[in-house]
Amino acid sequence: MLAAVAGLVLGHLHFSLPASGSLEAALSEMALANQLWFLFTYGVVVVILSVGRQGIDVLLARAALVAFVLGAGVIGLTPLVILPGPRWLLAVVLAGLVFAVVVGPVLALLAALANLLWYRSLASLRPQLRIFNG
Repeated sequence: MLAAVAGLVLGHLHFSLPASGSLEAALSEMALANQLWFLFTYGVVVVILSVGRQGIDVLLARAALVAFVLGAGVIGLTPLVILPGPRWLLAVVLAGLVFAVVVGPVLALLAALANLLWYRSLASLRPQLRIFNG
């Protein structure tokens, strides 16, 4: 949950850059700053997910949960989504599910690669849940 909270907080922080003279230069600086902040945010999430010796199944489950919370938070905290009652909840859950399916495996793969870099052993990614160990 720490990874999801960190991702939501960092994802909703935006910096205002000083005016640089022209509109084109200011927009390009803002685009570059947002891209770098996006990479930093998801880098922090991946590092938090990869800490500890978890099996690949645990990493995938944690990454899917974090991606669900990030997706629900992106839609749920957006002031542009003004839907009445149940439609808002449906939009939040649907966005969370889409993020869990699309972003979850990517986060899991990056967390597994980071785990391999931390521990330098394929044994650190053995399945841990009884479902996969038979």
